[in-house]
Parts: sequence; structure tokens; C-alpha cells
Amino acid sequence: MKRTRLKRASPKKKGVKACDNVWKKIVKVMGHCEMCGRSDLRLNAHHLIRRDSMFFRHNPENGICLCTNCHIFNTPPKISAHGTPIAFNDWLKERFPDRHEWLEKNRHKVKPNLKINYAEVYATLKEQDNG
Repeated sequence: MKRTRLKRASPKKKGVKACDNVWKKIVKVMGHCEMCGRSDLRLNAHHLIRRDSMFFRHNPENGICLCTNCHIFNTPPKISAHGTPIAFNDWLKERFPDRHEWLEKNRHKVKPNLKINYAEVYATLKEQDNG
């Protein structure tokens, strides 16, 4: 039987994960769902612009704190970010016009082959988290 070695995470992946964790903490600082107001359910940090867009992935403006129901599930007539994205976008526009404006301004600014210094991103996020 052939033995396989466990792969270790690359320094880049470790940097991304560390930045993800601080970003989530900053976004969830509200302590309640920004859609329904509940704080008794698990809270998620939702990316307004897809998280695979590395240029915006760790920008706190690109996040909103949602409970699991409002993030993923959409029990009718409820709206959820992933279940009913068009209705969620309409809700965001009505409830948070500044955030919606930021989203509309930046959603098509894709930066391919972008070199990101995750040590700098992490330091900036930690500064915001402590500030």
C-alpha cells in the first residue's frame, strides 16, 4: 500500500486564512444579524463581492453580518443573501444605501494576477480590529 504524505499549507494559504479570521471578527463585531436583528443564531460574515475576488476579499466594507438563516436559508417569504440574491440586493439598497453604492461602484473591478502582501493586509486588519 502506498503511503501518502499530508501536504502542509503554503505560507500564502496561511496568510489568507489569518486575514480571513480577522476580517470575520471585524464584520461580526455588530453582535447581531444586520438583516433580522437576531443574535441567538450563529452569525456569519457575508462577502458582498465574491470572496474569490482577492482585491476585495479582506476589505471590511465588503462584509455584512448575517445570521445563518439570512445568509444561506430562505424560508418563504424570507430573503437570504445566497437563496434570493436579487431580493437581497434590493434589501441592501433600501436598508444600507451607502453600502449598496460601494457595491455597485466596485463589483466589476476585478484585479487578475494581483500580488497581495498578506502580512500587510493582516497588520491593517489587526489595527482596525483593535481600533
